[in-house]
Amino acid sequence: MGLNKRRGKLEIQTEWINSASADVLSTLFADFYPLWIDSGNECLEYHGLSEFFREIEDGADVPLYEVSMAFGEMCNYIEFKEVVEAE
Repeated sequence: MGLNKRRGKLEIQTEWINSASADVLSTLFADFYPLWIDSGNECLEYHGLSEFFREIEDGADVPLYEVSMAFGEMCNYIEFKEVVEAE
C-alpha cells in the first residue's frame, strides 16, 4: 500500500525554515513529503505524507504532528509524534 492514507500536517516557523541547514532540511523532507503549504503569520503549515503517520480515511480531519530530530556522526534521527488536543 502507498502513502496516500498516511496524511498529516506540520506547523513550522518560517524563521526556522529560512535558517535551517541543508542537512536538516534533507533529513526532514526525506521522511515527510509535502503536498501543499498554507502560510500564516509566523508559521507555515505543511500538509503531506509520511510512512510514520497513521492511516486516516478520506474526509477525516488531518492530524497535526510534532517533529523531533537529532544529528550524529553515524546517523540522523527523526520522529513524528501526533499532537492530541484536549477536549
